[in-house]
Amino acid sequence: MYLSNLCILEKTLPRMLELSKDAECVTVVGPGTPLAPVLFNYGIEDLSGFIIKDRQLAFRIASGAENVKIYSSGQKVRFKKDQI
Repeated sequence: MYLSNLCILEKTLPRMLELSKDAECVTVVGPGTPLAPVLFNYGIEDLSGFIIKDRQLAFRIASGAENVKIYSSGQKVRFKKDQI
């Protein structure tokens, strides 16, 4: 089951995890996903997010000084429970 990282912000993650307790795999996805291993303690198997690699470029993009997608300033990442 895929859960949006917005579940954390909207405080619906506990209920979504309860509903997905029989799922084969629970993945939290989205650029704002916290890549925090503590989330694995709650039944999440996979965290897929985004890390900034070029902070200055990301700042210029966010401030409107660059006309490119934010993904050009970083990298998509996947953090699996069995990797820790």
